Amino acid sequence: MNYNQAPHYNASAPQMYPPVPPVQQQQFANMPPPPNQQKIQVISQPKNSNFIGNLVKNAEKSVGSISRDISRTLDQHVVTSPLLDMFADGAVIQLISKLTNRALCCYPNTGIDANGDFNPSNLWTQYQVKTAGPNMVFLRNLGFPQENSYLVISNGYLFCTGAGDTGCTFLLHETQDHYITLESRQRKNNHIAVAPQGGILPAHLKPNKDCVKFSVKVLKAGSPAQP
Repeated sequence: MNYNQAPHYNASAPQMYPPVPPVQQQQFANMPPPPNQQKIQVISQPKNSNFIGNLVKNAEKSVGSISRDISRTLDQHVVTSPLLDMFADGAVIQLISKLTNRALCCYPNTGIDANGDFNPSNLWTQYQVKTAGPNMVFLRNLGFPQENSYLVISNGYLFCTGAGDTGCTFLLHETQDHYITLESRQRKNNHIAVAPQGGILPAHLKPNKDCVKFSVKVLKAGSPAQP
């Protein structure tokens, strides 16, 4: 399915019933219409100016429903694991998209994509972890000298200019195939999500399960959580 195009009906498509041969037209002239004929005519020849708009809305609802289903499938509530333990307080990590096999990267102009390299000297792909509770973290990009460089989902989009307040908190989930997903604590079902070419998707859209999956590379270990 193409999520960028609303479904449509093709009036020129073959009808459910084949046309009557000319020699039989008189014979069938007074017969009742075949079942569903009226329904087919209404759909294939819409006269309502809001028809296309309603189709677009329905398509968006379908994508939203798929995204929520994917969220429920992905966001397993594992309390602790070696993967989750990588997000120790003070750790420096890289997040590697499953789709692109590249690092989540911020840029000096505050852009973000998942096409960064793994060079340890590239601070734009590095994030310092600050824990906010069990499997809850803040992630500050180290490419910016200022403190206001936390990842944050705001108005449905990912930014790297968060101030480090509660809106910048992410919930960590480990998937069954041992990847991490990052969900906004403030906005349920809003995840860091990546398009196949590495661009960042609106946080509520998840056209497939892999778009929100990340592996983790630890560049500097943090302090383990206190029992």
